[in-house]
Amino acid sequence: MDLQSASKVFSTVFGIIYFVTFYSSWSPFLYYPEQNEFHIAQQLPSAGPPILWYGWVTIAALVSAVIAVAIPPTVVRKCSPAVFWIVPALLLLVVFFYEKRWFL
Repeated sequence: MDLQSASKVFSTVFGIIYFVTFYSSWSPFLYYPEQNEFHIAQQLPSAGPPILWYGWVTIAALVSAVIAVAIPPTVVRKCSPAVFWIVPALLLLVVFFYEKRWFL
């Protein structure tokens, strides 16, 4: 495993997986800061609003790590460096358009 190739794949896949989980509001667990507890299922409204971000980051990190280790460095070296810049740039644009509702 080549660390440079794995980090390129990890960071690119992380952005994609994070956006998918963020957009779909899917999280494997919820954190309730008022109770200072993690839960797998939604709690009663009296528990306060949950934070999904920890689940998004966890899923994105795990999936990205598995994919980064599974892809051979020779495949990554054959990819154009532009791929590792274009994908994050496109993700940024997509997030900006998705989140513009907060600013307009």
